[in-house]
Parts: sequence; structure tokens; C-alpha cells
Amino acid sequence: MSESMIKDGTGTGNRVRVDTSHRLQTRSVVRTDNSAASFYHGAAFTLPMMEIGDTGLPLIAATEFPLLWFQNKDPNRVFSISRYYLGWNGGDATGAKCIKTRLYVGSGIPTANFIAFAPPNLNLTSKNPALALAYAWTRIAGNGMTLASPGQLAQSMYMSRGLTTVPIDGTFILGYGDIICVAVVPEEVGKFSMIISGCFETPQPEEEV
Repeated sequence: MSESMIKDGTGTGNRVRVDTSHRLQTRSVVRTDNSAASFYHGAAFTLPMMEIGDTGLPLIAATEFPLLWFQNKDPNRVFSISRYYLGWNGGDATGAKCIKTRLYVGSGIPTANFIAFAPPNLNLTSKNPALALAYAWTRIAGNGMTLASPGQLAQSMYMSRGLTTVPIDGTFILGYGDIICVAVVPEEVGKFSMIISGCFETPQPEEEV
């Protein structure tokens, strides 16, 4: 079947394939919001938490440990959380205990036992920094970070041994100045890890139906 070529009308010299039945031959690529933000804009970041329990102070049973604090400081873009991964070994002694994870909003700024970090850009070719404040527990003092105030509990769940993906999928959105804090309460001394990833996006007006 023969083909002809037409220009796409943008003035860029791009061409579109058309078959003899006058049908456009197209190819599309589907990307998630997080993938597109990373690939095209260098605006996707991760909030990694080192493995708790391997080094430094351990988690103490039945005690809440604030581990991660994050605030969006971009006045023009929201931060959309797309992935929330949690890992727990079930407790060092039994391997069968649960850990409760808590996600707070509006928490007060850390006042002790914290360290600041720059969220890594997921696009390694991009030099864009995250316009945000990010703090994590030092693991050398205290039962997690000391906060000025705990904030409002937005999400809480128990997880057993293994890896859990919390189904957020970009629905948890932080505007300018919004804060989240992640804390855990283990039933037994054990090892815990966590990764949160998301991207900065410019809010779009709602479409009228």
C-alpha cells in the first residue's frame, strides 16, 4: 500500500503519514504524570528514608517515631504524591508483628533530632532542585524527630511483614506551604524502610462539562 506525507501545520517541518484511504498513521506513548514530569520537566523527586534498624538507634515497641517531614515551598506549583512504599521485617524477634504507619498534615516544624536533606531528582540529567523543605530523623538521638506540634492525622494503617504500596496514585496534593509528616509505631523492635515519590505540577483550570 502506497503512502504519502503531509506536514502537520505547525511550521516545524514535522510530517504525518497518510495511507491511500486517507487515514492518519499515528503512534502514541502513554506516560504517568510522574513519568512525564520527570522526563520532560525534571520535576519529579523522591523522599528516601534510610533503613531504620540497620544502623543507629532502633525503633522501640509501642512508641511513635516521626521519621520524615516535608513542606512544599513552590509558590506556583503543587506537589503531587504518586508513590508511597513501605517495607517492614515483621519484627526482629518474631517476624510476625505489625507496624502502624501514620501520615499527618500540618505538623509543626522539627525542633530536635532531625537533619535537613535535599530530595533527589529522579531525572539524573536534570539539575532542578526541589523547592521544598525536607527533614528526617537523625537516628542518633530521641524516639524520632521532636516536632513543635503533631498535626492532624490524615491516614493510618497497619502493615505486616513485607513490602506495601499505599494506593495514593497522585491524589494526595500539597499546595504552597502544605506539610506532611510520616510516623510509625511498631509492635516490636524491627527494621523499617520507606520511599515516597512525587512531582511538581502547575495546576490546570477545571474543564467545564
